[in-house]
Order: sequence, then C-alpha cells, then structure tokens
Amino acid sequence: MSDSEPAISIPNRIQSLRQIWQLSAFAQFMWTFSEAITSEDFDYDDFESAIVQDNIEYLLDLRLILLKRVSSNRHLSLENADEYTRRQFLAKKPSENPFSDDIQPKSFSSLSDFHKARPSMLCTD
Repeated sequence: MSDSEPAISIPNRIQSLRQIWQLSAFAQFMWTFSEAITSEDFDYDDFESAIVQDNIEYLLDLRLILLKRVSSNRHLSLENADEYTRRQFLAKKPSENPFSDDIQPKSFSSLSDFHKARPSMLCTD
C-alpha cells in the first residue's frame, strides 16, 4: 500500500480485491495454466495474501515468471523487471501505466494493491 492511501484493515483490503473481476479472471487463468507456466501450483489465497500483506518478493517472483513466458527478452531478472514492465506499459497501454512516465518511475512496492496485481494480470491478456 502506498503512503498516499489511507490505512485499510487486511480484511477490508481482501474484500476490496475480491470486488475486482480482473483478479478473478487472473486467478482462473493461473489455476488452469499454472503447471504450464510455473513448476508449482498457483494458490490464489497466497496471491491475495501477498498483495494485502505487502509480500513484495512473492509478487515480484510471480511477475517475473509471467514476464519470461510472454517476452522474447531472455535477459529479464528481478533487477530489470520494473523497467521492462514500465516500458511495456508505455509502448502498449500508456494510459494504464502505474509506474508513471516520469524520469524517476514509481517502484513496484509503492503501487496500490490493484496496481501490484495489474502487471501479472496483463501478462495473461
């Protein structure tokens, strides 16, 4: 959760996430194709918990796995995934870019709950 967002309890944040249809679609996609995408089963509860408990490592790892599956760039790593994701947003969906187009882009950890999940969801479009 970013500094500009008011503090919201974890149950309320989970309830807010469950109102976003795109997350349901993402969860269904991951449940269906997780074995082809990763070496482990996808657990939506883990994904949801990672968002509301700010488990950035889990979300970054998931995003990197998905980026590697949809990208021809085989040099992707945790270190350059933010910049790569930002460039992809600027090229394909600039109006939806959560990282901003400023010289100093926002970091992944500063994004809202929805925007932390958004890059992973877009990899499944």
